[in-house]
Amino acid sequence: MAPQNPDRVNGAVHDRPTVADWRTGLAMRVRLSLLVAVVVALVIAALTYLQLRAVERTIEKELTDSARLTAQAIADDLGTRGLNPVDLDDWLHEFIEANPAVRAVTVVTADGVPSILASTSSQERAEAADLARDAIGASAMRMAQTAALTTVAVPVRRPERRMAVVVTVSMAAVQQASRQGRTIALWFAAPTVLVLTLLVDLLARRLVRHSEELQQRVRVALARADRLAALGEMATSVAHQVGTPLNLISGYVQMVRDDRTVDSRTHERLTIVERQIEQVTRVLRAMLDEARRPPSRERIDLRRIIEHACDTARLRLERSAVRLELHVEDPLPAMEADATQLELALLNLITNSLDAMPNGGRLTIAATPTAQGTRIEVTDTGPGIAPDLLPRVFEPWVTTKQPGQGTGLGLGITRQVVAAHGGAIVARNGAHGGAIVTIEIPAATTTAAAAVT
Repeated sequence: MAPQNPDRVNGAVHDRPTVADWRTGLAMRVRLSLLVAVVVALVIAALTYLQLRAVERTIEKELTDSARLTAQAIADDLGTRGLNPVDLDDWLHEFIEANPAVRAVTVVTADGVPSILASTSSQERAEAADLARDAIGASAMRMAQTAALTTVAVPVRRPERRMAVVVTVSMAAVQQASRQGRTIALWFAAPTVLVLTLLVDLLARRLVRHSEELQQRVRVALARADRLAALGEMATSVAHQVGTPLNLISGYVQMVRDDRTVDSRTHERLTIVERQIEQVTRVLRAMLDEARRPPSRERIDLRRIIEHACDTARLRLERSAVRLELHVEDPLPAMEADATQLELALLNLITNSLDAMPNGGRLTIAATPTAQGTRIEVTDTGPGIAPDLLPRVFEPWVTTKQPGQGTGLGLGITRQVVAAHGGAIVARNGAHGGAIVTIEIPAATTTAAAAVT
């Protein structure tokens, strides 16, 4: 008796997935995932390189200008100042203390063989003397630059003596910014590539076989979290790297302007420079404000947002052996808010609590109505927050995690989201251990009034 065709029973044909079909689908998913991973990695690498180069050039220019202006200011003052070496050493040290970026200031005389008249450092004297000799011979500023140092020599206009002022500034800030940027990019790029690769793989699997709705929601939440984290990292980095040189320049300008030896015309020019620095600072703040797009507002069900965030973190909770206790009182006041951002803020708090309880514990989320709106409390049974970090826990880059395990941006982003909705957020340690984060969000009418104001 001939064997019956397994695909044809009682005259009906049954479609069965074959090994070839499974391999074809898997190969397509792998190729698509690899393609996305390569494209994302290249884009992140290019953007990171361009951003780092822009930041490095800005810091290099600010440090070079600082060295040049410092040398010129000292040279101008030496044109009329006494030349007692002891007094000069003290005077030069005042410039060092006023401008931390300046590494050394040296006054060189060239009446024959170049010699050091006064200096704040015992190093680099030969290089300072050679550069000073070139500046005196050319009667113009001379500059030498390496990866670590920038040295500027300015001749002193003193008829009875040939002199020059040599100022050396450290370029460590440039190197530090570069290292910090590469580190941030590395820690940001790897998870981003991995997450996007997984998302593409899940999407391809959905095209081959239907995925569950929860998987799609998780992908959307992760993608939005990555974009918001990237925005917070970029804004914080720009503010820090540009703000620091501006503060140094502003302090130096104020110091020189307040010098009694400065004539009225120079004083007026320095005042103009200070006003322009303030203008640059305002422009920078305006750019950062523009980067923070206002959230879209709609009527939301806060209970559903909280439950959705808990569902998203359910697998992580189970893997971490953390028991979730959810207490939401009914009814909660109506709210107008951005559901995506509020959910992201809650996910950040849940993630922080899970990181604080690597060996398991209890996570409690409670939402209660108040006179002004709603109070949300997230409580964990971890070790709590160190007292010295507690006042700064919502600042960027502040983290209780070990080096390399966190960027310190999550709580900062959460605070921005809450503030954008007219609310407030505070953190404290519980009386019996653990951390408690409280969010106060106004009701719909209060929020609308604040927006109009």
